[in-house]
Amino acid sequence: MLHINFTDGDGDIGLDAGDTNPPYNIGSEYHDNAFVKYYYQNPTGNFVMIDTTGPTINFDGTFSYRLPVITPEGKDKALKGEMIFTLKAAGGPYHRDDTVQYEVYIYDRALNKSNVVRTETIIF
Repeated sequence: MLHINFTDGDGDIGLDAGDTNPPYNIGSEYHDNAFVKYYYQNPTGNFVMIDTTGPTINFDGTFSYRLPVITPEGKDKALKGEMIFTLKAAGGPYHRDDTVQYEVYIYDRALNKSNVVRTETIIF
């Protein structure tokens, strides 16, 4: 699991299950609103994003999620909290890596991209 702290001044994070019209339609880059990119340390010591896109495996190193609406009631819409991501895929060609980093960002309902945060190095 990956834990990420966040703050949002507008309180417009998340999508309802019924949010399927453009720009949130299936196939749109905004259908999912949270993204976790997987980086592994290659033999030269650099962190690179995996890409195993091909005829039998289709994983470009990005896990995508659809966060639910978490807008607070009342006048003050500011949010502060923690997002916990359970990485969708376990095993596979990237499971062999023992030193990794993750990069996380989200889109709010106004399609504003958050800051991109990167974890410290994680050694398994």
